[in-house]
Amino acid sequence: MNAHGIHRLISKVLNFIQDIPIIYANVMENHSPNNLLFYE
Repeated sequence: MNAHGIHRLISKVLNFIQDIPIIYANVMENHSPNNLLFYE
């Protein structure tokens, strides 16, 4: 793998890490006890 490929891979990983809090927050909102009441 050349340097350009490594740089792109690192960039993708960093972007994914930045998105984790957003994804986590969405999951927690969707699975919060208040919302569960609507599904039962």
